[in-house]
Amino acid sequence: LQEADPPRQAIAISVPVEAGDSGAPVVDAAGRVRGVVIRRTRTGGGIAERATELRQLMAEEGVAPGAGVAGEEFRAGME
Repeated sequence: LQEADPPRQAIAISVPVEAGDSGAPVVDAAGRVRGVVIRRTRTGGGIAERATELRQLMAEEGVAPGAGVAGEEFRAGME
């Protein structure tokens, strides 16, 4: 993300990103969150903020991450 101060790494995603997808989790095949969609690109894919950046922000704000129902349902669906 060149416009960020300081610039930071992000995840380029090739799956279709539609209006309203911002904030959606980007997950891997094991159901682990790798990032959160922050914008759509001209090619129809998108850019996601890395989970590492999000975890740091959560820690700074005193928010503790944990397993939830959505993750369990996703992993069950992938099986």
